[in-house]
Amino acid sequence: MRILFFSPYAGFWKHYIQDIVVADSLKKKHEVFFVGCNTDINFSCMYINSKTQINTINENERKKYCNDCINKKKINLKKNKIFEISDYLNKNEYNDLCKKLENLSKEKIKNFCYKKINIGKIALYDFILLNKLNDINKIDEKLWNNYLLHFKSTLKVTSSIDNLIKNNQFDLIITSNNLYSINQCVVKIAELNNIKCLSIAPGKNFFDRLSKISIFKPILVNETEHHVKKWDQIDRNHIKIKDFDNLKNYIISLFESDHKMIYSPKVKKKVDFKFKFNPGNKKILVILSGADENLSAIESGNDITSNHNYKRVFKDQLSWIEKLLNYAQNNLDK
Repeated sequence: MRILFFSPYAGFWKHYIQDIVVADSLKKKHEVFFVGCNTDINFSCMYINSKTQINTINENERKKYCNDCINKKKINLKKNKIFEISDYLNKNEYNDLCKKLENLSKEKIKNFCYKKINIGKIALYDFILLNKLNDINKIDEKLWNNYLLHFKSTLKVTSSIDNLIKNNQFDLIITSNNLYSINQCVVKIAELNNIKCLSIAPGKNFFDRLSKISIFKPILVNETEHHVKKWDQIDRNHIKIKDFDNLKNYIISLFESDHKMIYSPKVKKKVDFKFKFNPGNKKILVILSGADENLSAIESGNDITSNHNYKRVFKDQLSWIEKLLNYAQNNLDK
């Protein structure tokens, strides 16, 4: 098979190495290629966003991050063929599409489609998440301009990958988190061309995140559904001590907030990490997500509750917590 890794964020070096390791293993039987970036998406780059607020930095800072990413990509270039986004972008086509936006209303832009792919809607995912929005109905001009940058980057990559696919035969495309706008569009343009897709990601436990690699079907919602199905198959009578240690270390990492993907502030006061579960002393661990994560998934068309296997039980997380507290208070003897 001819396999393409859509992995333009070489700045995420530890994750990028995982891609290279998997690629090396696949090269024993398959042809492997990578997609790279030469500042093509530097106004909505997830690597830069992991370091700073991308819409507040100046050009020199932006260039610094881009150079770091490009230099790391060059290391991979010694091992693998890399297709550049810029090399397959039809600039005339892209500029014509951008000009069309000037005459469209905001609502039409948010529903703008490129070859049946709703770029406008999908671009909302990164925009909402990075700006931590709880409502998209009240967006000022500054935020709207920020959204347009995400939109144009997503459109640029979608168009480029479309042309790359037309000029090269691929049997499989592997990307990282496919909820992110650009990655999501890469999957959709691949599927329109009857190319299979997989997603690759490190482990979920921030304590030892890089010790594991997960490879699964395109959209992360599918992975969640898989976990839910597997939950009932777990033999809870044979859970090992190391499993409890993994859980403990995960909770500690959330309190200490020592990973860039944990967005909560570090707990200042000392927390008792011994987790003493005395007989009759029951504890409930409640794991929440941000309201912006929920909104970004819904607005970009990836709401897990849209799956017929799920239904929304509570209006929102706050309602759930209130019901949970009331239940605990009224059932102290259980």
